[in-house]
Amino acid sequence: MISYLRRHLAARVAALVLVLLAAFVLAFGTLAVRRQRAILRTDLEGGARVIAGNLAVLLLESVMANNFSFVNDAMQRTVDGEDILYALVAGEGNLAIAHWDPERIGEPLNGDETGRRAWAAESILIQDSAARGTPVLEVAVPVLSMTNRRFGVLRLGFSLAQVDAAVRASLVAVVLESVLLLAAAGLLALLLVRRVTRPVVRLTRDAVRIAGGELDHEVGPAGRDEVGRLAAAFEAMRAALREKIRDLQETITRLTSAEEREARLRELDALKSRFLANVSHELRTPLTLILTPLEAMRAGHYGDRLPELAPTLDTMRSNAQRLYRLIDDLLDFSRLAAGAMQVRAEELDLVGLVRDLLASVSSWLVRRELALATRFATDEARAVADREKVEKILLNLLSNAVKFSPPGGTLTVEVSAGEEVVRVAVSDSGPGIPLEEHERVFERFGRTTSAQVSGYKGTGIGLALSRELAEVQGGTLTLASEPGAGATFSLALPLVGAPAAGGVGIPDRRRESRPEVEGLDAVSLASADLALDLVPSSPPCLPPLPPLAAGGARDAEVGGEEGDATVLVVDDHPEMRELVRRILSPAFRVLTAANGAEALERMGDAPPDLVLTDVMMPVMDGYELLRRIRDTPGSSRIPVVMISAKADVGTRMEGLEHGADDYLVKPFHPQELVCRVRNLVLMGRYAHGLREWNRHLGERVRDQVAELLRSATVHRYLPRPVVDALLRGELPAVAASERRWATMLFGDLVGFTKASQELAPEQITVILNDYLGAMQREVAATGGTLGRIMGDGFMAFYGAPAEMSREEQARRAIELALGMRQALAVLNSRWEQQEGLPSGLQVRMGINAGYVTVGSFGGEGQLDYTVIGTPVNLAARLEQLAEPGAILVGHAVGVLVRDGYVLGATRRLEAKGFADPVACYPVEGRLVGTVAG
Repeated sequence: MISYLRRHLAARVAALVLVLLAAFVLAFGTLAVRRQRAILRTDLEGGARVIAGNLAVLLLESVMANNFSFVNDAMQRTVDGEDILYALVAGEGNLAIAHWDPERIGEPLNGDETGRRAWAAESILIQDSAARGTPVLEVAVPVLSMTNRRFGVLRLGFSLAQVDAAVRASLVAVVLESVLLLAAAGLLALLLVRRVTRPVVRLTRDAVRIAGGELDHEVGPAGRDEVGRLAAAFEAMRAALREKIRDLQETITRLTSAEEREARLRELDALKSRFLANVSHELRTPLTLILTPLEAMRAGHYGDRLPELAPTLDTMRSNAQRLYRLIDDLLDFSRLAAGAMQVRAEELDLVGLVRDLLASVSSWLVRRELALATRFATDEARAVADREKVEKILLNLLSNAVKFSPPGGTLTVEVSAGEEVVRVAVSDSGPGIPLEEHERVFERFGRTTSAQVSGYKGTGIGLALSRELAEVQGGTLTLASEPGAGATFSLALPLVGAPAAGGVGIPDRRRESRPEVEGLDAVSLASADLALDLVPSSPPCLPPLPPLAAGGARDAEVGGEEGDATVLVVDDHPEMRELVRRILSPAFRVLTAANGAEALERMGDAPPDLVLTDVMMPVMDGYELLRRIRDTPGSSRIPVVMISAKADVGTRMEGLEHGADDYLVKPFHPQELVCRVRNLVLMGRYAHGLREWNRHLGERVRDQVAELLRSATVHRYLPRPVVDALLRGELPAVAASERRWATMLFGDLVGFTKASQELAPEQITVILNDYLGAMQREVAATGGTLGRIMGDGFMAFYGAPAEMSREEQARRAIELALGMRQALAVLNSRWEQQEGLPSGLQVRMGINAGYVTVGSFGGEGQLDYTVIGTPVNLAARLEQLAEPGAILVGHAVGVLVRDGYVLGATRRLEAKGFADPVACYPVEGRLVGTVAG
């Protein structure tokens, strides 16, 4: 590349330091503003989630306590902050059941779309809205009762005014700095030299002519440098295609059948489409070998650069980027012709997109001294469209409007929403286009013959491609213009919910954007194309990263972390392997292989820290190599980066779905490659260290938990089934509440309260310890869980945490009741023999079953395990209704045990808290032949 510059360099000019500085400020400042807004928005969403979660917990406790006063107080304190506009709870029918303004409780809320979407949400819903004339980030949290019934939606509104104000202030500062620097740099912009760029420009024009069908046109220039080899390869493919087409045409003339003739024509058309696709794809590799060393030269990787070479390097870079864009457009044409263009539709806010694009291209307007007028009929216009394709269409329309508007003119952008479409109109103040030329400008490679605009440069690709991209999304692109009155191009896309949007795609499909290379994003490519059409100046680009260490020395920043890392580069192109090796060798130990099979052999003895592989290779391609690496236990965790000239989303997603850790598209920035490899190597080492540390911590935690569970103290606070499960290595959800079928038994010692009034405290202690100890042994013997003890009464239940069938639960509860009566009879005999103790005490029991909530209730330190719910209340009521010494069971239990126990006649008793009489049965004993277990 240096010899090429020295042979063709015609003049020396001063370095355009201010131009590069302006580009740095604009590009870096724009990215910083975007990142600032994303960070502020992310922080706001995170804080909103925390506040909403805290209020939701308070609301649930209010429901359980049937008291909303402290929730309303908490909401009022929350809204007192300047960033939160409102906090409320909307119930069914959109009525306010809790509000930061207590006077509005019970009032109907606005029945807008936000309220309906919030009520239908299954989890936390975060969306943009508006309130009090300011943009709002609204958080909606569905609130469920303990029976999973939705009774309200908690809604919070967070003001976005401070976020937007901070972003606008930063953006204004960036634009002002860029304007000042560009004004100073304008005096030096005319000094750029174009002699070195002529071969690239000529090659670009030859490519456009050949793409337009002029296959007899020879490609130049010829030479031994990179551009010459690129032209020679293009010329060889052109000659081969011309001969193939000539043979096909001769064959078609010999066909006698119209159907055969039509089939041959279709084959010819497909061949032309494949040629465009193959040529465009193959040109990416030589472009990589031009752009990547060029970027390295601009960054100073080959030593101190000559100041006089800076403008020439920038001009070469602009032309190479323009060729890259033409190749990209040719690929899109081939996909459209083959019907392989993928539309990845989503709900897209065109107002926000247009604002972002106008901010990105503001330097165009400054350079052309154009005024910008915007008319947005609404703050948000949501369409169903592919974001990437819409950006390409709008950038092309904006570029044309800037190009055809005279200095001092006005560029107008309008966004409006109709009943079924959203329309974006871009108007210029140029010479206009005659009516008879309107359709011609949308033809492939078509150029208007109007005298007013025929002198402007252009390839005839942009508008044709833009219209086809609009139509493939279900939209339209139209032109309205008259000579001398400027031109207005209108893009119409289906509105969200309109019938036309049904066939476009899946609106909620996740966006999958095409990869962007540093300095080769859509805006930079459009800038390069526009700059070459208007004035010979450099396009804005991202600033280069710090240069790599020269020679073979390792970078000091790398040493000790990844300086001894090994990278295996796999590519069938020798020059590409050597290029990547030179880029990575200052920081890594680099091994190379020509295909996947050779790479696997080199990985056999000593696996590398990272594999960088091409996709298309002979013997074994990149996909098969990736599959072999992932299927091999010793190498499955090695980071793999795929690098290819194929830039379409489908190919990229295919690589990532195969298990690749990253995907790079040719051409790539050399420093970007080093940074990505360095990050993946460090992440791999950190992940290995974390896995070892987690394994070590897991072993220590398991040992300590096992030692704790072996302690007898734990058995005093946790049910035996829970402790047994923990000792087996299982983790039952003790603290988590869950819905489960369980059988409950309530027991109460009849006559104890009256007798205790005449007993001494020591005698009461003896009776309770004897009674409760005996009952606790009976519960443990039947495998139950002792939920709670209340004086001389207690509750036991079955079915949690130990799993058992409903029949088994009911049977064990009955056996517990029978065992309790027998144990109490033994205790009465003992008490009768002791002086002063009462005898003849009886126990009454109520048993019921049903779906309840089980778990640990209370603070974090609460360890008891219990059940709550309506079936629990009914079991307690049955115990109160039972006669002394009787066992009364609910209907659900009676159905389950009727084949094993003798049940008395059905009773319908009035129970407190139940509107209707409840059905129950007394248990009289076991059936003959049944065995207690």
